[in-house]
Amino acid sequence: MIVVNRRSQAGLSLVEIMVALTLGLILTAGLIQLFVSNQRSFSLTAASGRVQESGRMASELLSKAIRNADYWGCAGGISNAVNNLDPTGSGYNDATFGFKEGLDGTDNADGSGVELAGTDSFIVRGVGGDSNITITKVMEQASANLHVNDSSSLADDDIVYITDCRGGDIFQATNVNASNGTVVHNTGNSSPGNYNAGNPGCPGSNAHCLSQVYDEGASIYVPYFEQYYIAAGASGEPALFMRSADYGGSGGVGSIQAIELIEGIEDMQILYGEDLDGDYTAEVWRDAGSVSDMGAVVALRVSLLSRSQETNVAPDQPDINFFGKTYGGDGRLRRQYTITASIRNRIGG
Repeated sequence: MIVVNRRSQAGLSLVEIMVALTLGLILTAGLIQLFVSNQRSFSLTAASGRVQESGRMASELLSKAIRNADYWGCAGGISNAVNNLDPTGSGYNDATFGFKEGLDGTDNADGSGVELAGTDSFIVRGVGGDSNITITKVMEQASANLHVNDSSSLADDDIVYITDCRGGDIFQATNVNASNGTVVHNTGNSSPGNYNAGNPGCPGSNAHCLSQVYDEGASIYVPYFEQYYIAAGASGEPALFMRSADYGGSGGVGSIQAIELIEGIEDMQILYGEDLDGDYTAEVWRDAGSVSDMGAVVALRVSLLSRSQETNVAPDQPDINFFGKTYGGDGRLRRQYTITASIRNRIGG
């Protein structure tokens, strides 16, 4: 008879336990390292995508605004138009009602305005797109009402611009009558109203005269004013903003509306390409304070600094020198974008 000696399990030795714990810790540390690495990689990829998208969208938006600037219909620049708005009228603001050059800019803001300190901004003016409103009847005199083909898009108190390629006039529509298709340009009781006693259309006579008698086919446009700048957004992050003037009267004629466009744009620096010899190309590039004639600027070179909202997503990224200013130390991902856009209405293309 064979006798089998069965011994029961007595447990693990201390060495075996230590080996098992060590292996478990190594495996856990590896998993944690893999998780942290994947999380960092995901955060960096997501931040990179947002930074690139912000920079790309801002670049495209600003390029379009610059290309379309200073368009005033077939009459050419604003220098060929007469501004009939009353500079003494209540609520008159020279920045929005003065209708200066189609381009203006500020350099290295001091922080007292809407812009973040140290950033640049620019202003574009003009009229938008093709006009669907045309004159259907020759004016009897320069103070006469305007008969138009369609006044449905106009309202009382709108600021409008009329041109027939020989010249133009800016005035306030004091009464828009849709039933008979007329636009009236009296002195008016609204802000700012019309008053130009020295207007060449009838000097020293009716103060609401236009500068000339307009024939059939003259076009009416609604002008615009837009300022692009950097300011703190609703979340506290820096953002690209646009301020625009209301010439349509929906929020009060001449009122300024600020819109946050793209979050994460930390800085904007601008150089202006000035045409010195009339060949429609830029000979020199200067900041706004050094430009001798904004009317001679034919292109803008805009540099944007886009940053991630999250900190510590790119701790190894070196500091960035952006036009003499150093950005970094917070682990944010930053990218610089530079565009050069021509003002098509100043180069004939």
